[in-house]
Amino acid sequence: RTNIVNIWKKSFSLSEVELLEKYLKNIIEKKPLHRVQYMIAHKNLFGLFLVFFNTARECPELLARTIWHSISFTSRIILNKLK
Repeated sequence: RTNIVNIWKKSFSLSEVELLEKYLKNIIEKKPLHRVQYMIAHKNLFGLFLVFFNTARECPELLARTIWHSISFTSRIILNKLK
């Protein structure tokens, strides 16, 4: 991540570098949430636990949000099936 930011610092303006950093931060925060949705939709419990494990290892501050998102996503699926 830092390599691309350093390359951009040499080639682009500060505002463009800040946009890149915001974009990368957004991608990093959304990735575990999308993977959780995929694992739940495909009923892959082992994969779901791997997503939790990797999130805890690589980005522990996102673990609670990822778990909460998985609970929320699962409950929405269940409620939609009950309708």
